[in-house]
Amino acid sequence: MSYACAGMSLRTSVRPHNGAAKTTALAGFQRSNALRPRQTSHKPKPRCYNRVVASADGALNLLGAYETAVSASPTLTKSVTSLVGFAIADVVAQVLSKPKDGRFSLDLARIGRIGLFGLAFYGPASGAWYGYLDSHVMPDNPTSASAVALKTAADQLLWAPILITTLFAWDLCWSEEQSLNQLPQKFRQDLLATLLVNWTFWPAFHLVNFRFVSPTDRVLYVNVVQVFFNVFLCWQAAKQLSEETDEEVASQ
Repeated sequence: MSYACAGMSLRTSVRPHNGAAKTTALAGFQRSNALRPRQTSHKPKPRCYNRVVASADGALNLLGAYETAVSASPTLTKSVTSLVGFAIADVVAQVLSKPKDGRFSLDLARIGRIGLFGLAFYGPASGAWYGYLDSHVMPDNPTSASAVALKTAADQLLWAPILITTLFAWDLCWSEEQSLNQLPQKFRQDLLATLLVNWTFWPAFHLVNFRFVSPTDRVLYVNVVQVFFNVFLCWQAAKQLSEETDEEVASQ
């Protein structure tokens, strides 16, 4: 009887406790789950996502190529990009202002002289202008609110009138229907209206320009934005003088 009791007590002592067994089993299950590779679902990306990524990569490659070209030849690069920007803007301006009767063909000579304006004048002059602003207007803190505001004000009050009057004069010099003698009448008719549109359009873009755009990319940024504004500017530059103005010129 004593041996039986002793054997029973021995077997009871070596029998694992139910709580400990459950804990051990749970730990083993967790380890097996941790070692098991996770099954993740790879959903295919939509086509629009791939197009956006491809476009972004292309834009970054173009920007890198532009910055390389600017480093090698800054004035030439800015001039060529200005030629392209002005030419594209004039094409769009001609298409938007085509006659209603449907008979229309692009004025290649006008596109050429507007593009030449960007190449010969705007590219070099704007590069020098923005370089002057960056080096003389608060150069120690160029992206501060005060510096950005001063640069924007100087650009709109000084550079914008020079640019617009020069473009008007340039277009009249090349025009077969009009002459440079009509420049004062052109100013009276279109200069103020063009400046008002300029002052409505550009300040917001220049706040971004002088705050976030690097000096190297400044002319490129302005050329890209200016394509949209140049549509209006080229249309204003090529617009025929009113019949009333023509009569005044004829009477003189």
